[in-house]
Amino acid sequence: MVGLYAGYAGSAVLLAVVLLGRTRVALLTSVSLATSLAVLSLASWWTAALNILPSLAGSALCLTGAAALARGRSAWWGVLSLAGYTLGVLDYETAMLVPAYALAWVLLLPGDGGRPPLRVLWHRTGWLWLALGGVGAAALVNYRLNYYTDTPAASLGAYAEAFARSLFEVQLPLILGFSDLDNRIFTWCGIVLAVGAVVALVIRALRRPAMWRGLGFAAAGWLLPTAALVLNRVGVVGQTAVRLPYY
Repeated sequence: MVGLYAGYAGSAVLLAVVLLGRTRVALLTSVSLATSLAVLSLASWWTAALNILPSLAGSALCLTGAAALARGRSAWWGVLSLAGYTLGVLDYETAMLVPAYALAWVLLLPGDGGRPPLRVLWHRTGWLWLALGGVGAAALVNYRLNYYTDTPAASLGAYAEAFARSLFEVQLPLILGFSDLDNRIFTWCGIVLAVGAVVALVIRALRRPAMWRGLGFAAAGWLLPTAALVLNRVGVVGQTAVRLPYY
Protein backbone atom coordinates (compact mmCIF):
# COMPACT_ATOMS: atom_id res chain seq x y z
CA MET A 1 0.00 0.00 0.00
CA VAL A 2 2.84 2.40 0.85
CA GLY A 3 4.47 1.69 -2.51
CA LEU A 4 1.22 2.33 -4.39
CA TYR A 5 0.64 5.59 -2.61
CA ALA A 6 4.25 6.69 -3.09
CA GLY A 7 3.95 5.99 -6.82
CA TYR A 8 0.81 8.08 -7.05
CA ALA A 9 2.30 10.92 -4.98
CA GLY A 10 5.47 10.96 -7.06
CA SER A 11 3.53 11.13 -10.32
CA ALA A 12 1.38 13.95 -8.92
CA VAL A 13 4.47 15.96 -7.96
CA LEU A 14 6.04 15.41 -11.39
CA LEU A 15 2.79 16.49 -13.05
CA ALA A 16 2.65 19.72 -11.06
CA VAL A 17 6.30 20.59 -11.70
CA VAL A 18 6.15 19.93 -15.45
CA LEU A 19 2.87 21.78 -15.97
CA LEU A 20 3.43 24.69 -13.59
CA GLY A 21 7.19 24.91 -13.18
CA ARG A 22 9.09 25.11 -9.90
CA THR A 23 6.68 27.61 -8.41
CA ARG A 24 4.67 28.05 -5.25
CA VAL A 25 1.55 27.17 -7.21
CA ALA A 26 3.18 23.88 -8.22
CA LEU A 27 4.12 23.19 -4.60
CA LEU A 28 0.56 23.88 -3.44
CA THR A 29 -0.83 21.70 -6.25
CA SER A 30 1.55 18.86 -5.36
CA VAL A 31 0.54 18.93 -1.70
CA SER A 32 -3.15 19.15 -2.60
CA LEU A 33 -3.01 16.18 -4.98
CA ALA A 34 -0.76 14.02 -2.81
CA THR A 35 -2.88 14.54 0.32
CA SER A 36 -6.30 14.55 -1.34
CA LEU A 37 -9.00 13.23 0.98
CA ALA A 38 -10.36 11.15 -1.89
CA VAL A 39 -7.03 9.36 -2.28
CA LEU A 40 -6.22 9.03 1.42
CA SER A 41 -9.50 7.20 1.95
CA LEU A 42 -8.15 4.37 -0.20
CA ALA A 43 -5.70 3.47 2.57
CA SER A 44 -8.42 1.45 4.28
CA TRP A 45 -9.57 -0.49 1.20
CA TRP A 46 -7.00 -2.68 -0.55
CA THR A 47 -9.12 -3.69 -3.54
CA ALA A 48 -10.10 -0.11 -4.40
CA ALA A 49 -6.50 1.04 -3.94
CA LEU A 50 -5.24 -1.63 -6.35
CA ASN A 51 -7.97 -0.64 -8.79
CA ILE A 52 -7.44 3.10 -8.65
CA LEU A 53 -3.97 4.24 -7.48
CA PRO A 54 -2.04 2.75 -10.44
CA SER A 55 -4.63 4.24 -12.80
CA LEU A 56 -4.27 7.68 -11.19
CA ALA A 57 -0.48 7.48 -11.37
CA GLY A 58 -0.56 6.35 -15.00
CA SER A 59 -3.03 9.08 -15.93
CA ALA A 60 -0.82 11.73 -14.33
CA LEU A 61 2.21 10.42 -16.23
CA CYS A 62 0.25 10.44 -19.49
CA LEU A 63 -0.70 14.09 -19.08
CA THR A 64 2.80 15.02 -17.88
CA GLY A 65 4.57 13.37 -20.81
CA ALA A 66 2.21 14.78 -23.43
CA ALA A 67 2.56 18.33 -22.11
CA ALA A 68 6.36 18.07 -21.92
CA LEU A 69 6.60 16.66 -25.45
CA ALA A 70 4.36 19.43 -26.81
CA ARG A 71 6.71 22.00 -25.27
CA GLY A 72 9.63 20.64 -27.26
CA ARG A 73 11.23 18.24 -24.78
CA SER A 74 12.72 14.85 -25.57
CA ALA A 75 10.68 12.13 -27.28
CA TRP A 76 11.21 10.04 -24.15
CA TRP A 77 8.52 12.17 -22.52
CA GLY A 78 6.15 10.82 -25.14
CA VAL A 79 7.22 7.29 -24.29
CA LEU A 80 6.48 8.06 -20.64
CA SER A 81 3.05 9.38 -21.63
CA LEU A 82 2.23 6.25 -23.62
CA ALA A 83 3.48 3.93 -20.86
CA GLY A 84 1.47 5.83 -18.26
CA TYR A 85 -1.68 5.64 -20.38
CA THR A 86 -1.22 1.91 -20.93
CA LEU A 87 -0.88 1.40 -17.18
CA GLY A 88 -3.95 3.52 -16.55
CA VAL A 89 -6.30 1.68 -18.92
CA LEU A 90 -5.04 -1.72 -17.79
CA ASP A 91 -5.96 -0.79 -14.22
CA TYR A 92 -9.25 1.13 -14.54
CA GLU A 93 -11.47 1.91 -17.51
CA THR A 94 -12.06 5.60 -16.74
CA ALA A 95 -8.42 6.28 -17.68
CA MET A 96 -9.51 5.92 -21.31
CA LEU A 97 -10.55 9.59 -21.10
CA VAL A 98 -7.06 10.89 -20.25
CA PRO A 99 -5.80 11.64 -23.80
CA ALA A 100 -8.71 14.04 -24.23
CA TYR A 101 -7.51 15.95 -21.15
CA ALA A 102 -3.92 15.89 -22.38
CA LEU A 103 -4.92 17.28 -25.77
CA ALA A 104 -7.10 19.95 -24.15
CA TRP A 105 -4.21 21.02 -21.90
CA VAL A 106 -1.78 21.20 -24.81
CA LEU A 107 -4.16 23.33 -26.87
CA LEU A 108 -5.68 25.55 -24.17
CA LEU A 109 -2.89 25.90 -21.58
CA PRO A 110 0.45 25.68 -23.41
CA GLY A 111 2.53 27.49 -20.78
CA ASP A 112 4.59 30.67 -20.78
CA GLY A 113 6.14 29.97 -24.19
CA GLY A 114 2.75 29.98 -25.87
CA ARG A 115 1.34 27.38 -28.22
CA PRO A 116 3.41 26.71 -31.34
CA PRO A 117 1.74 26.59 -34.77
CA LEU A 118 -0.43 23.52 -35.21
CA ARG A 119 1.87 22.17 -37.92
CA VAL A 120 4.83 22.32 -35.55
CA LEU A 121 2.76 20.84 -32.73
CA TRP A 122 1.68 17.93 -34.91
CA HIS A 123 5.25 17.31 -36.01
CA ARG A 124 6.28 17.05 -32.35
CA THR A 125 3.39 15.09 -30.97
CA GLY A 126 1.42 13.50 -33.82
CA TRP A 127 2.95 10.06 -33.27
CA LEU A 128 1.94 10.18 -29.62
CA TRP A 129 -1.72 11.02 -30.32
CA LEU A 130 -1.91 8.19 -32.85
CA ALA A 131 -0.36 5.75 -30.35
CA LEU A 132 -2.65 6.90 -27.54
CA GLY A 133 -5.63 6.57 -29.85
CA GLY A 134 -4.63 3.00 -30.71
CA VAL A 135 -4.26 1.98 -27.07
CA GLY A 136 -7.52 3.72 -26.18
CA ALA A 137 -9.41 2.00 -29.01
CA ALA A 138 -8.12 -1.39 -27.91
CA ALA A 139 -9.10 -0.65 -24.30
CA LEU A 140 -12.57 0.44 -25.41
CA VAL A 141 -13.14 -2.72 -27.45
CA ASN A 142 -11.92 -4.86 -24.56
CA TYR A 143 -14.23 -3.06 -22.12
CA ARG A 144 -17.23 -3.37 -24.43
CA LEU A 145 -16.72 -7.06 -25.12
CA ASN A 146 -15.59 -8.30 -21.71
CA TYR A 147 -16.80 -5.94 -19.00
CA TYR A 148 -19.70 -3.78 -20.13
CA THR A 149 -23.22 -4.76 -19.10
CA ASP A 150 -26.46 -2.95 -19.70
CA THR A 151 -27.88 -1.22 -16.62
CA PRO A 152 -31.38 0.13 -15.99
CA ALA A 153 -31.85 3.81 -16.71
CA ALA A 154 -32.79 6.32 -14.01
CA SER A 155 -35.01 9.38 -14.33
CA LEU A 156 -33.62 12.70 -15.56
CA GLY A 157 -34.25 14.11 -12.08
CA ALA A 158 -32.16 11.36 -10.50
CA TYR A 159 -29.32 12.03 -12.94
CA ALA A 160 -29.47 15.78 -12.26
CA GLU A 161 -29.46 15.17 -8.50
CA ALA A 162 -26.44 12.86 -8.82
CA PHE A 163 -24.45 15.46 -10.76
CA ALA A 164 -25.31 18.16 -8.21
CA ARG A 165 -24.43 15.91 -5.26
CA SER A 166 -21.17 14.89 -6.90
CA LEU A 167 -20.06 18.49 -7.39
CA PHE A 168 -21.34 20.22 -4.25
CA GLU A 169 -21.36 17.40 -1.68
CA VAL A 170 -18.27 15.49 -2.73
CA GLN A 171 -15.82 16.97 -5.24
CA LEU A 172 -15.61 20.62 -4.24
CA PRO A 173 -15.73 19.99 -0.46
CA LEU A 174 -12.94 17.42 -0.92
CA ILE A 175 -10.82 19.96 -2.77
CA LEU A 176 -11.41 22.42 0.07
CA GLY A 177 -10.51 19.71 2.60
CA PHE A 178 -13.94 19.89 4.21
CA SER A 179 -15.92 16.70 3.64
CA ASP A 180 -17.65 14.16 5.87
CA LEU A 181 -20.76 12.67 4.31
CA ASP A 182 -21.64 10.85 7.53
CA ASN A 183 -22.04 14.14 9.41
CA ARG A 184 -25.03 16.19 8.22
CA ILE A 185 -23.83 19.51 9.70
CA PHE A 186 -20.36 19.00 8.26
CA THR A 187 -21.88 18.12 4.88
CA TRP A 188 -23.97 21.30 4.76
CA CYS A 189 -20.95 23.40 5.75
CA GLY A 190 -19.04 21.82 2.89
CA ILE A 191 -21.88 22.59 0.47
CA VAL A 192 -21.95 26.25 1.55
CA LEU A 193 -18.18 26.53 1.11
CA ALA A 194 -18.40 24.83 -2.30
CA VAL A 195 -21.09 27.19 -3.55
CA GLY A 196 -19.11 30.15 -2.24
CA ALA A 197 -15.98 28.91 -4.04
CA VAL A 198 -17.85 28.58 -7.34
CA VAL A 199 -19.30 32.08 -7.03
CA ALA A 200 -15.88 33.53 -6.17
CA LEU A 201 -14.23 31.80 -9.13
CA VAL A 202 -16.90 32.97 -11.57
CA ILE A 203 -16.63 36.57 -10.34
CA ARG A 204 -12.84 36.46 -10.67
CA ALA A 205 -13.06 34.89 -14.13
CA LEU A 206 -15.40 37.67 -15.27
CA ARG A 207 -12.62 40.10 -14.40
CA ARG A 208 -9.85 37.94 -15.86
CA PRO A 209 -11.25 36.18 -18.98
CA ALA A 210 -8.09 34.07 -19.40
CA MET A 211 -9.23 32.07 -16.36
CA TRP A 212 -12.10 30.55 -18.32
CA ARG A 213 -9.76 28.17 -20.12
CA GLY A 214 -8.49 26.76 -16.83
CA LEU A 215 -11.97 26.60 -15.35
CA GLY A 216 -13.23 24.85 -18.46
CA PHE A 217 -10.45 22.28 -18.20
CA ALA A 218 -11.25 21.70 -14.51
CA ALA A 219 -14.97 21.41 -15.24
CA ALA A 220 -14.32 18.79 -17.93
CA GLY A 221 -12.05 16.95 -15.49
CA TRP A 222 -15.03 16.58 -13.17
CA LEU A 223 -17.82 16.19 -15.74
CA LEU A 224 -16.56 13.40 -18.02
CA PRO A 225 -15.72 10.72 -15.41
CA THR A 226 -18.74 11.74 -13.33
CA ALA A 227 -21.01 11.32 -16.35
CA ALA A 228 -19.59 7.84 -16.96
CA LEU A 229 -20.23 6.95 -13.32
CA VAL A 230 -23.70 8.52 -13.07
CA LEU A 231 -25.09 7.13 -16.32
CA ASN A 232 -23.84 3.64 -15.50
CA ARG A 233 -24.63 3.28 -11.80
CA VAL A 234 -27.39 5.62 -10.62
CA GLY A 235 -30.03 3.39 -12.17
CA VAL A 236 -28.67 0.47 -10.12
CA VAL A 237 -27.63 1.86 -6.73
CA GLY A 238 -29.19 5.35 -6.72
CA GLN A 239 -27.37 8.36 -5.25
CA THR A 240 -24.92 6.07 -3.46
CA ALA A 241 -23.06 5.96 -6.80
CA VAL A 242 -21.58 9.43 -6.25
CA ARG A 243 -20.74 9.09 -2.56
CA LEU A 244 -17.46 7.26 -3.20
CA PRO A 245 -15.18 10.11 -4.30
CA TYR A 246 -12.26 8.03 -5.56
CA TYR A 247 -14.41 6.73 -8.41
